[in-house]
Amino acid sequence: MSNPKNLVDYDVRVRDRNVKSGLLRKEDVDRYVAALPDVAPLAQPVDVTQPGTGQAPVEEAPARTEPSA
Repeated sequence: MSNPKNLVDYDVRVRDRNVKSGLLRKEDVDRYVAALPDVAPLAQPVDVTQPGTGQAPVEEAPARTEPSA
Protein backbone atom coordinates (compact mmCIF):
# COMPACT_ATOMS: atom_id res chain seq x y z
CA MET A 1 0.00 0.00 0.00
CA SER A 2 1.74 3.16 -1.16
CA ASN A 3 -0.60 5.66 0.56
CA PRO A 4 -1.46 4.56 4.09
CA LYS A 5 -4.75 5.88 5.37
CA ASN A 6 -3.31 6.61 8.79
CA LEU A 7 -0.10 8.42 9.80
CA VAL A 8 0.25 5.89 12.62
CA ASP A 9 1.48 3.48 9.95
CA TYR A 10 4.66 5.60 9.78
CA ASP A 11 5.16 5.61 13.56
CA VAL A 12 8.75 4.59 14.32
CA ARG A 13 7.47 1.99 16.79
CA VAL A 14 5.53 0.07 14.11
CA ARG A 15 6.86 1.07 10.70
CA ASP A 16 9.47 -1.71 10.46
CA ARG A 17 6.72 -4.24 11.10
CA ASN A 18 4.54 -2.49 8.49
CA VAL A 19 7.35 -2.66 5.92
CA LYS A 20 7.96 -6.36 6.63
CA SER A 21 4.25 -7.15 6.33
CA GLY A 22 3.92 -5.21 3.07
CA LEU A 23 1.65 -2.49 4.46
CA LEU A 24 4.34 0.08 3.60
CA ARG A 25 7.17 0.14 1.10
CA LYS A 26 10.65 1.20 2.24
CA GLU A 27 10.65 3.85 -0.49
CA ASP A 28 7.44 5.36 0.90
CA VAL A 29 8.90 5.53 4.40
CA ASP A 30 12.10 7.16 3.10
CA ARG A 31 10.08 9.73 1.13
CA TYR A 32 7.89 10.49 4.16
CA VAL A 33 10.89 10.96 6.48
CA ALA A 34 12.70 13.15 3.93
CA ALA A 35 9.64 15.41 3.67
CA LEU A 36 9.40 16.03 7.44
CA PRO A 37 10.28 19.61 8.42
CA ASP A 38 13.27 20.29 10.66
CA VAL A 39 11.75 21.72 13.84
CA ALA A 40 14.92 21.49 15.97
CA PRO A 41 15.37 25.30 16.00
CA LEU A 42 11.97 25.60 17.68
CA ALA A 43 12.97 23.41 20.65
CA GLN A 44 13.04 24.98 24.10
CA PRO A 45 14.62 23.66 27.30
CA VAL A 46 12.28 22.22 29.91
CA ASP A 47 13.07 22.45 33.61
CA VAL A 48 11.78 19.49 35.61
CA THR A 49 12.63 18.00 38.96
CA GLN A 50 14.10 14.53 39.13
CA PRO A 51 11.54 12.00 40.31
CA GLY A 52 12.14 10.76 43.83
CA THR A 53 14.70 13.41 44.75
CA GLY A 54 12.79 16.65 44.37
CA GLN A 55 15.97 18.20 43.03
CA ALA A 56 16.52 19.98 39.76
CA PRO A 57 18.42 17.99 37.12
CA VAL A 58 22.19 18.32 37.12
CA GLU A 59 23.43 20.53 34.33
CA GLU A 60 25.84 18.83 31.96
CA ALA A 61 29.35 20.21 32.14
CA PRO A 62 30.64 21.69 28.91
CA ALA A 63 32.85 19.34 26.93
CA ARG A 64 36.52 19.78 27.70
CA THR A 65 38.98 19.96 24.90
CA GLU A 66 42.44 18.61 25.50
CA PRO A 67 45.28 20.95 24.50
CA SER A 68 47.21 19.88 21.45
CA ALA A 69 50.66 18.51 22.18
